[in-house]
Amino acid sequence: LESGTLKAVVIPTGSTEQHNEHLAMIHDTASVTLVARQAALLLYPQVMVATPVAVGISPHWMDRKGTLSLRKETFLAVVYDICESLKTHGVTRILMLNGHGGNAVPLAEAAPEFRRKLDITIQAANYWDAYTPEIIKKHMESNKAPAHAAEFETSFAMAAFPERIH
Repeated sequence: LESGTLKAVVIPTGSTEQHNEHLAMIHDTASVTLVARQAALLLYPQVMVATPVAVGISPHWMDRKGTLSLRKETFLAVVYDICESLKTHGVTRILMLNGHGGNAVPLAEAAPEFRRKLDITIQAANYWDAYTPEIIKKHMESNKAPAHAAEFETSFAMAAFPERIH
């Protein structure tokens, strides 16, 4: 930070929720963190990855034991506070990189307000947005991405975390 080398920080946001019977509860957080770290490595030392937000907005899965969920307001307050902390340390560009469907709209809607309040560059994106319809059609039999606990997430886990598949 002091040398001016660091240009941006990525905040991975995920969830702790069921992913059917075959994927780990932490799948969304692990996946987005891996994507964030791989991207940051390509841009090191200009980009770093913050500690992931591992609990997201998941009230729709609360009937499945072990799922943890935050209220939208709580989740956004946590992410905002992380952005504010980073700004305090001199960070002026933040990417909130999301890995959980329940967080997508709230983060996208909050980004302009966060930018206005903190007066720094803040963007929100989902890691799966990098996959074009052409890529999805070419590689996914289901033609669906991300699709909760389905072909996309299972394939990702098979490649990145085979030890977490049951």
